[in-house]
Amino acid sequence: MRERARGRATGGDVLLDGLRAWGVCHVFGRPDDGADGGHGLVSAWARAGDDPCLVRARREETAAFEAVGFTGPIAISREERNGP
Repeated sequence: MRERARGRATGGDVLLDGLRAWGVCHVFGRPDDGADGGHGLVSAWARAGDDPCLVRARREETAAFEAVGFTGPIAISREERNGP
């Protein structure tokens, strides 16, 4: 596991460790202003040195299309909503 904030793993750290263990190389998504609340996913990505690579999109739909069209080993689309 990589270096953690204050020596403790956040939910974001655990999630990224799992993605790396599964061989995920790219994550397509749109982290919004709520993405770092509670689980610390954006901060975990910064500590992880962008591993797996986060490909940011302007819209959730774009991220999904990018992930579908990706020809690499494994990619996922990450979405987060703060409303209905």
